[in-house]
Amino acid sequence: MLPVMHGLSVIRIDVSRALRARFVRAVVLLSPLAGLGCSMGDDRMAMAYVDPATFRYYSCEQLEAAAKGTEAQQRQIEATISKAERGTGGALVSAVAYRADYLATVGNRRLIAEATKEKNCPPPPEPKATLR
Repeated sequence: MLPVMHGLSVIRIDVSRALRARFVRAVVLLSPLAGLGCSMGDDRMAMAYVDPATFRYYSCEQLEAAAKGTEAQQRQIEATISKAERGTGGALVSAVAYRADYLATVGNRRLIAEATKEKNCPPPPEPKATLR
């Protein structure tokens, strides 16, 4: 029996075995669908987090500055994710807390690259290798 609040009194509802069995079957049958969003590539997921018109009116200089900024932001998020994954339950924490920011940054970098190519701007310089 499950207690349910109704006004000021508590009403006990008997949850039948059949109803519980239906619920368990539904969870088992629908659980594979929960992973479909995860099976999409990062590129497709990243584009869901950004506005395609964000960099449309940027000049080449602005696109270069934006590319440098998003590159630094992506490195920072990746470092934070790797630090979070070292802890207990870190993969879950990093997925919940940082995945959306990471995908937005990846999407912005892709949009900047597309805008740079569309406007025939010189490609941004390659990132400098960092020694560890």
